[in-house]
Amino acid sequence: MGFIKKVLLLNSSIKEIGDKYNPTVNYSCYPPLGLVKIGSELKATFPYINVKIIDAEIQNFNLVKDQIKEFKPEILGISTLTSTYENALEISKYSKEVGVKYIVLGNDHVSFFPELILNKREYVDYVIQGENGGFDFCNLVAAIESNDFSETSNLFYREGSIVKQSKQIQKTSFNKILPDFNLLGGDQLKRYSENYNNDFGEYHGKNIFPLTVNNAQGCTNFKNHCLYCSIYSLKPEYGTPENLWELIKHYNQELQANLFFEVCDNFGGLKKYRKELVKSIPDWYKNSDIELIVYSRADNIVKDNDILDDFEKLHVKRIIVGLETGSEYTLKQLRKGYYTTDINKQAIQKIADYNFQLHASFILGALGETKDDLNKTISFIQWLSGFRNAISIEVSKLYPLPNSPAWDLFLGNIKSKFYNNIETELKKANLLEYKEGWKLANKNFSNKDKIDLNLANKIWIEYFTNISYTEIIHEISEINGYLESKKKKSGGFL
Repeated sequence: MGFIKKVLLLNSSIKEIGDKYNPTVNYSCYPPLGLVKIGSELKATFPYINVKIIDAEIQNFNLVKDQIKEFKPEILGISTLTSTYENALEISKYSKEVGVKYIVLGNDHVSFFPELILNKREYVDYVIQGENGGFDFCNLVAAIESNDFSETSNLFYREGSIVKQSKQIQKTSFNKILPDFNLLGGDQLKRYSENYNNDFGEYHGKNIFPLTVNNAQGCTNFKNHCLYCSIYSLKPEYGTPENLWELIKHYNQELQANLFFEVCDNFGGLKKYRKELVKSIPDWYKNSDIELIVYSRADNIVKDNDILDDFEKLHVKRIIVGLETGSEYTLKQLRKGYYTTDINKQAIQKIADYNFQLHASFILGALGETKDDLNKTISFIQWLSGFRNAISIEVSKLYPLPNSPAWDLFLGNIKSKFYNNIETELKKANLLEYKEGWKLANKNFSNKDKIDLNLANKIWIEYFTNISYTEIIHEISEINGYLESKKKKSGGFL
């Protein structure tokens, strides 16, 4: 038995930092599965450690701080995205002040800047890079207890003033240890259910207990990345179908969970895996009222003749599709891998014919986008809102995020892994002042670990599109007002 007695895992949030960023439609409706997996592996490996998980999305910021101070963990692990990193830093600094000995940061954002973070943030002790969360975290705990870091993996740490990196290991593990959502505590689990039912309960006709599952990952566009995509790894991988059915059955019986969000980036595109799932559907599931929510790309829905029949057999209730635009020029610039908006329209119609619920998202401000392109997208959204199965339509600005193609264009990265020649791409987009944009972007964001996304978006819109920032903000406000008004009049799009 080691000296580490308590580990606290925290999901950082966008709340309480001046309301800089708008929450997504699904915000605070689902528990943080990644942390639940890490916590479950910690419990299995170190049964003497008291593991607690806090989700700052559903907790008051000051209450989060109070819980850290009261729990007094030796190790605090924080999951961070670019939009939640500022919050994570504030929590990290506070935690050190109240006696937490080891601060560990993980998830996509810190995976891009591990050395920079450890050189700039003295109150952060470790950064775990990549997506082997539980495996790497367990190795770190063992290393801290033994003071031997030779067996750590995907870890950045300090030796004196020098930042060191451990061996890199990519280890895929799908549900070898059953994620224990009880680590969140009953009060937090209840909050997700309350939030979901408040926002979407009317579309089910029954009380919903939602959970997240992740038995597959990756996207068919993994070699290219869409313009805005900053996900650390998109390589398609998946576990056995039996894993998924075991998970769903367990949570349905133990927690009465009846809606499962499979958070695979492009579930619809993993055809081989989907077919294996369909073949293996157990009788108890066929006869249940359990429902699924999945992601799919529009081109998969149009080109794969079996996909929607398979979704029906799998009890898919809602399909989340990034439609992004109503302009063919913008669609090409977004690097979606298909080049006609007619595919988007066909996908919408097919989804409606099958009566699946649709959550559609749109992004304004693609590379070289013009006012004409913007108007086409607005007209497209207005047309889409006439479909009663389109229960939620989300419209947002494009943010140039680290590790995305947009980030390379934004900073003028000549070593881009996404473009052979970024200046050629910018000139083709009829952008004349991109070098001024590079100066501003590098002045504000080069060699920085903390990114003001709103400032990044303003620079991106002004120098890397052919629309003004004012026009984008106005159109988002107008279209959201239109959608809200239409929803109120009809009592919801359904």
